[in-house]
Amino acid sequence: MGVLLRLLVEDPWLIWSKRNVLLHPSSAEEHPIMRHTSLMACQLSGHNLEHMASWKPGTERQYSPHIKRYAAIWEVKPGLQRIRTMDPLHSISLKDQSLKLVMLMALMQAARVQTLHLLMLRNIAFGEDSVSVLLGGNIKQCKSKFNVHTIEFRAYTQDNRLCVFMTMKEHIERTEKLLTEFVNADGKLLISYIKPYRSVSEDMVARWLKTMSDSVGLTPRGSL
Repeated sequence: MGVLLRLLVEDPWLIWSKRNVLLHPSSAEEHPIMRHTSLMACQLSGHNLEHMASWKPGTERQYSPHIKRYAAIWEVKPGLQRIRTMDPLHSISLKDQSLKLVMLMALMQAARVQTLHLLMLRNIAFGEDSVSVLLGGNIKQCKSKFNVHTIEFRAYTQDNRLCVFMTMKEHIERTEKLLTEFVNADGKLLISYIKPYRSVSEDMVARWLKTMSDSVGLTPRGSL
């Protein structure tokens, strides 16, 4: 309240208590809070930087105007056209197959890089038109008590070239032959496409996505 009073440029206006000033949303009757509440209108200067200097750390961020983290949307059509050319799966290189799988998983699930990095190869369950993959840890956007344990990817039957289900199935069959020779200690789904074929880091997964984005020249289509 002290900060509010220091920002006032005019005396506050007290809104006299009248019936139906504030209604309850469910009953359309006067809200019970009005029985012991006074409403006040305050005009502020808007120039709060001089007061922020004396605030505790973190308070400035709390009261600063919110800035959108995602300021643009992206046109994915060029990316899908590029993915369609990476076919048939058995004839493209392991590198292209890995990049295609990562991009499809990111597009189909809107998954973070951390989520893709945590996907596990063990106990993977293929159904008729979907595959369930376990996560090897907690994802940071969820509380540990209510965390996500599996991610499901569904088949895209309209175009097998864009089907994450078919791409993952082919990728696993291809990498299983390599893992018989090189040990994948932590059992992650995504492994490097060069020897010794070990699990890739989170930074590498991000680099794969950036490589795919740069190869098709993805650019923002407009502001949100």
